[in-house]
Amino acid sequence: MLYRWFRRRKLGKSYETFFHDLQSMQYSHLKEFSYDSELPEQFEAKAIGWLGKEVPLSGEIGADCIDAIRFLHSECRISSGQLGYHTCGICNRYQDRGEVHLKMEGQDYLLPRMILHYIDEHKYLPPIEFLDGLERWWSWHRKAEQTTEAN
Repeated sequence: MLYRWFRRRKLGKSYETFFHDLQSMQYSHLKEFSYDSELPEQFEAKAIGWLGKEVPLSGEIGADCIDAIRFLHSECRISSGQLGYHTCGICNRYQDRGEVHLKMEGQDYLLPRMILHYIDEHKYLPPIEFLDGLERWWSWHRKAEQTTEAN
């Protein structure tokens, strides 16, 4: 059985997953749904992009950060068909499921797979400290990839 501990806010008759950016969250998943078999089944992470019905901060994100988020979206996801789909609470026109995990500078971060929709369609701007760290991580990741390809 898959357990997931999320704080839920009741909105009308439906429930919405909501966390403030950088809020600590406890997460649990089944390893067979993870991109990384070494990822613990339970861990604490900082939340990024669990918006609910409103965008707390909007703006433009640099190309490197967008590339990094697109990479994470495709390569570092935790997906489970058992969890069902989440519909965007802002526009009610987009659905996705699963989470994106990033281990950066000793800290776990968990983003909804909806993150690209929130950025592209609603101009969501994650916290600057997260974006600064993401730029450093992406630069390191690209250099590591180039070194691997050269060998």
